[in-house]
Amino acid sequence: MGEARDIAAGFAAALGHPVRAEAIPRSTWDAMLRAQGMRHPEARMRMVDGFNQGWIDFEAPATVLRGGTPLETVLAALAR
Repeated sequence: MGEARDIAAGFAAALGHPVRAEAIPRSTWDAMLRAQGMRHPEARMRMVDGFNQGWIDFEAPATVLRGGTPLETVLAALAR
């Protein structure tokens, strides 16, 4: 969850108040996704399970492309 903490810290800096990353219990995913407007969340839930449990992965070796815009700059623009 290191990346999530980095993003939360970036949002905290951009917004000027504390922001924390928080794991969402799987038992709440269905209701949460439906509340966000998803009519059939089962496929999305299975995909996330696959990544979390390691049975879905990206082909190796993956090519990582990094942009030149710092995370803080992107989050500050989103926060505006």
